Amino acid sequence: MKDVVALKAFPFTGHSALMGKRIRSWQDTEYVLALFGKTLSEARRNLQSHVSKWSDKGRCSEFTGGGLIRSAGGWRAVKEAYRDGIRLASDERILGSSEFAEITLKEAGEA
Repeated sequence: MKDVVALKAFPFTGHSALMGKRIRSWQDTEYVLALFGKTLSEARRNLQSHVSKWSDKGRCSEFTGGGLIRSAGGWRAVKEAYRDGIRLASDERILGSSEFAEITLKEAGEA
């Protein structure tokens, strides 16, 4: 992503819906925006400011690495589990424990 201004219009993020550029019936934009201000314009302004501040920090380790790696405690823990014969379920779309990913995938009818 070039910058946070481009993020507003990028079609494949929830941010574009929050900023009023896309409509996603499944996304509760009212709830999220209410966390950032009393009026729609104030909320969007505050949200954009918040996102800009985080963007200025650059790449943050807490937002990288995928759900399995983060949930298991890092690559070392994943490798140790594998060596011990423990197979961890994961999916890049799901952030959470192996058990949570397994349940979620089963409920969604996915292997």
